[in-house]
Amino acid sequence: MVEGAVLDWGGVFLVEEKSAVIENAGFAFAAFSTAMTLMRLIGDKLIAYAGPRNCVRYGCLIGALMLTGCVLLPHIWLVVILFFALGLGLANVIPIAFASTADQNEMLMSLALAAVTTLGYAGLLTGPALIGFIAKVTSLSTALLMLAAFLVIVSFSSNIFRQKVDFWGWQ
Repeated sequence: MVEGAVLDWGGVFLVEEKSAVIENAGFAFAAFSTAMTLMRLIGDKLIAYAGPRNCVRYGCLIGALMLTGCVLLPHIWLVVILFFALGLGLANVIPIAFASTADQNEMLMSLALAAVTTLGYAGLLTGPALIGFIAKVTSLSTALLMLAAFLVIVSFSSNIFRQKVDFWGWQ
């Protein structure tokens, strides 16, 4: 959802909320995409070192902080740097989600991969529309802060995943 939001709304955010000139509108997504590419090149080493749960937990926290900083800080180039850091934080979350389909035995791996892919694309496609709706009712800054809150929820919920006891506490 955050990737789709940055793709569809990053430039609009820079122009409308940060008063950037239109020629600089693409820098938000360019910085984000560059960071994601760079981090995914070294992501396997980072995941092996820190572990997938920590990469999701801290990557989402970094993402939440960076989105919040993008909204609160006024300087356009600092905001672009924060979009870069946002990409660094979130780059490995989706690859970890795809890889986790092989580490579970609750369903066939092919079904698990299809479910993760469907959820991923649903977020990528519906997220920007949700952001647009929230932005129309409130503001684009408020919509981005909502995404930051979602990232905090994902970060803290990483403790409940892949434990021997399921979410409701049944064996």
